[in-house]
Amino acid sequence: MEGVFFYWLMWMAWVVLLFFIPQTVQKRTSLIFHIQSVIFLSGWSIPVLHVSCKLSGIYLIVIICYYIRVYSPFKLFLFLIHSFIIMMAYCCFMIFSILDPVWLIMDASLLLAAGMNYLAWLIQPAWKDRFLVICLGLALGDFLFAEMLSYQGIQYEGMSYTWLDQSVGIIGGTLVLWGMAVIGRKAISFIQPKWERFVPLQK
Repeated sequence: MEGVFFYWLMWMAWVVLLFFIPQTVQKRTSLIFHIQSVIFLSGWSIPVLHVSCKLSGIYLIVIICYYIRVYSPFKLFLFLIHSFIIMMAYCCFMIFSILDPVWLIMDASLLLAAGMNYLAWLIQPAWKDRFLVICLGLALGDFLFAEMLSYQGIQYEGMSYTWLDQSVGIIGGTLVLWGMAVIGRKAISFIQPKWERFVPLQK
């Protein structure tokens, strides 16, 4: 059933933020509000140009544009370029998955999640901006894909429940990779002093 994975993970994130994260954590309240807004707006669609789009995806685009308004012109230019790269990569992947699905040796969602995370890791070093770049690139990419299908007379809802499921999986993969990197750095910083004390003793 489309949308189940999206609702499950989003409600789980909302519960964790609301009941397990201290109120002193920065941006906790805004994250709770945005998650609840995305869940609420996912049930409605509006026409945009030639396609119908979920309000939740449009809300994400507007919120990301609001947050990046404070970036310097150069940083904003780089952010938009990175988002454009993610957008084109997503759109090309979806087109090839329709035209030539034989080369999909694994589940398309897994390949898409791995490819988007690896591409975002290559072009965007800061994990917070990487998170926003992926969200904006995926939303614009699905809208572009919907417009291209509409031009060919194929009905496709932009930022649908299927897209929401895929996006939550990709963003979840981004957060997991970031968490593993943080844990790895802390483990190295903990082990390294002990190892340096141990090595002279062996000599």
